[in-house]
Amino acid sequence: MDKNSSIASLPWDEITAIGKEKFEAVPKETLQFAIDTANHDQMFKSALESLQQTNPKRATFEEAEKLVEMMRESAKLALNARK
Repeated sequence: MDKNSSIASLPWDEITAIGKEKFEAVPKETLQFAIDTANHDQMFKSALESLQQTNPKRATFEEAEKLVEMMRESAKLALNARK
């Protein structure tokens, strides 16, 4: 499964419903940071480190990349919901 298929297969309606409340407290600047592709490397490193600490079996480059994409998509949805 390629990256785009993985992202498309996520239950975005559920993610949006769950995340809407939680993202309301996140500053707009933080969401914009997540969307900015210039910050990809920093987000990737953070995601990989987080996986290494919380779920070492999933601490792979592929899983970290999935997390970055999920964060980016969630941030886009949260910003769009604020408009």
